[in-house]
Parts: sequence; C-alpha cells; structure tokens
Amino acid sequence: MNPRLRTGIAGLATLLAALAIAACGEDESDEQLPFTDAANSPDVQAIWGEYACAKASRIGYESEGGVDDGPFRRFTVIDGDDVDGERCELGRNDQEDSPTAVYGEGDRRITRLAVRLPKDFPLDTKDFQVVMQMKQTQPAANGDGTPALSLEAREGHWVLLRSTSVDESSETEELWSAPAEKGVWTRFEFDVTYSQDPEKGSVKVTADLDGDGEFEEESEVIPTYTLKRETEGNKEDELDPGDSIPSHLRIGLYHNPKIPCPAPKGCYVDIDEVEIVEPS
Repeated sequence: MNPRLRTGIAGLATLLAALAIAACGEDESDEQLPFTDAANSPDVQAIWGEYACAKASRIGYESEGGVDDGPFRRFTVIDGDDVDGERCELGRNDQEDSPTAVYGEGDRRITRLAVRLPKDFPLDTKDFQVVMQMKQTQPAANGDGTPALSLEAREGHWVLLRSTSVDESSETEELWSAPAEKGVWTRFEFDVTYSQDPEKGSVKVTADLDGDGEFEEESEVIPTYTLKRETEGNKEDELDPGDSIPSHLRIGLYHNPKIPCPAPKGCYVDIDEVEIVEPS
C-alpha cells in the first residue's frame, strides 16, 4: 500500500476514534445540563446573556472562598442604584435568546445554587430581599409583576414565594421557609415541575442550611402553579392569551430601596455553583 495512503487511513481512523470517544464522554459527563455557572469566568454577560446592575463593577469576581474554596460571585447594591429597581442581578429576560430561559410548560428541572449572606446582612427586615427569581420572560403582556417563583432572605428566614396569581399580580405568598444563617454557604436544590396548572405544577426544596455539606432540610412536594399565563394585549410575541409564559433564572440581589445600603460598602450577597439540570 502506498505509504501516504496508509498514513492517511491511519490518521482518519485516529480522528474517528477520537470523535467517538468525545461523543461518548459528552453523553456520560453532560448530565443533560441546560445551564451551568461555576463562577470560573468573570465574563458574566457571555454566560448569562445580560446583567442588571447600576455598574458592572457591582458584580464582584472572587477567585477563592467559594463553596469548595474556589471562585464565586458577589452582588452589591448601593443606595440610589436604579435598574428598574434597586438591584444587581444576572439573567437575560428574553424567551428567544436567554441562556436561562429553560422553564416551560410541562418541563421538570432541578435548579441548584449556593448563597452566602454576610455577617452584617440586614436579615431582620420585613422588606423584600430577593436572591433568586424564576421570572416570566419578555416579550409578554403578562411579563411584568411579581415572579412566578422567587427566593428571599428576610425576617431571619429563607422564604420561597410564588406570585399570588398566574395572571397579573404584584403580590406574593409563601410556599416554604426555613431559618437562615449568616456567614455560611447555604446550598439549595429546587426540583420543580413547571405549569400554570396548580394540579400539574409542583416544587420540592432541599437545602444545606448550615454549610456542613449535609442536606438536612427537605420539604414535601408542594403542588402549585409555577408559571404565569399570558393575557391579552401583546402583539410582539408568539404567545396567545392563555398560553404559559416560559420563565428564566435570575440571581443576585434585588430589594426594597427602603433598606439602608450606604456607599461605599452597600449591601451584598455571594452566589456560587449555579446549575440547571434535567432529572435523571
């Protein structure tokens, strides 16, 4: 056989074998991850699609001190910040091109994240302090208002809330709560089936509340609607009135501007190990 032909065949065989191994490895290691952010890169826009902070510098990238002593993200809000409210969050609010718009009617997703409140975090307030949202996306006539699901830190507790209605609503009601501890990494896992129908949707919360690595908190499966419903009035999307509006994940700090957070330090939360997976 021509030596060049032999070399070419051998090279092709090697390439095909490598591709097969890569494909198998991808199947085994991917774990059906719709989204992940292990805070390994400071380029949050490339990962999340968008940030909503008064300044980009409000999002801190810390190289060590995370859950496994690796990197994490710090979200700071200072009195007077105004990005449709006093907030610093990650997450593009768009049905078509948001990396985290993965919650749709009938889907079941497991969303994980770790949150650390600083020692001086104003945890005793009764005012809202959101650290995570599963928020209905735009464009939609019913895309505003309170999020379908949200996690807050207030009155000494972590509180999981839902909007009071699948239709237009500016209020929330509690689904679950547990004591919050400052200065530790609290890890959460939200196992959610997404639906506007309360007989089809559900939430289960599992949490490591004291940072010891053990998930000691486990809620019951809570039947509830978990998505908003489209209403009349918007011609810019493909949703019809009555359709479920897909939700997207948002993380960071969004709170009542009544809470004092003076410069230069402001108020902040740390977040690490964010991922959304499909259940196995």
